[in-house]
Amino acid sequence: MTFEGEILDTSENSLLFALTTTTRLNTRTTYALELGGIWKADKRNRLSFHVKRESGRYDILTFNGVWELDKRNKLVYRYESANLVTKKRRVHALEFDGYWDVRDKYRIFYSLGASSESSFEFKAGAGIFKENYIKYEVGIGLKGYVRPVERVITLFGRWFLKEDVGVVFEIKCADKKTRQIIFGADFKITSKDTVSLRLKSSEDDKNIGVTLELSRKIFKGEGEIFFRTAFAGREQAVYAGAAWRW
Repeated sequence: MTFEGEILDTSENSLLFALTTTTRLNTRTTYALELGGIWKADKRNRLSFHVKRESGRYDILTFNGVWELDKRNKLVYRYESANLVTKKRRVHALEFDGYWDVRDKYRIFYSLGASSESSFEFKAGAGIFKENYIKYEVGIGLKGYVRPVERVITLFGRWFLKEDVGVVFEIKCADKKTRQIIFGADFKITSKDTVSLRLKSSEDDKNIGVTLELSRKIFKGEGEIFFRTAFAGREQAVYAGAAWRW
């Protein structure tokens, strides 16, 4: 008996697989098999699915291919398969619904759900933080390749300050939706029209190793209130999830 499979769909905690069996009499039967587990990135930045067993242990399925980003900043994995009968090859695309998060200068995260354990943590070169984008370079180590395959993740957007939230980077998406990455920060006034922000993780308030200098002109509303108060005298901190502290 010969087995032929195809991945049909993915979710934050599962992998839907179509399994086709072919007997010696050329009778073909297809079954849908849903595997439960957790999505992660391995140490080479490849995608992997950890299939949960009844014993509580996991079997690891590693995707030895290159992932990419589409125009909506979604993570997409493409792979080829060949039909065992017709020998024709098809290209499949797996889309992962999720959102990007930044918690460290040398790592970038793609989470598949706020309540899910599934999250791709990619190790990267030092992140570049500018006025209208955040950029990371990630190397994917694949079998048969001497050097890692490079992928550049560029999140375009804008910075602003929001009371009771913190320092916010709002990402522009192709479908006109937005996604916000929230930081805490220590700030220092560097000149009449600029401020230096030492960014902190919104999760544990730890310094992420990034200092960002921004112009006063890009802030409006609550940002203007922040600047007027800051210029009054004291260097303070902006706490993610809390009100301004002067």
